[in-house]
Amino acid sequence: MLTEQQFQSIKNRVHLNAREIELTMWKYHFEDGSKEEVLSALPAYPNADGGFGHALEADH
Repeated sequence: MLTEQQFQSIKNRVHLNAREIELTMWKYHFEDGSKEEVLSALPAYPNADGGFGHALEADH
C-alpha cells in the first residue's frame, strides 16, 4: 500500500511526464476521468489497418 506522499509523488510525475494517453488513463483510474477522454487520445496512435496501437507503448 502506498502512503499519501508516495501517491502524490507518482501523480506529480505522471502529470509532468506522461504522454496524453497515459495521462488520460491515469485520470480515468485515479482522478474521476472519463473513458471518453481516454478514447479521444487514441487517434494519435493509428495503425495502417485502421486500428490503434502504433507507438502506443512508450520507448524507454
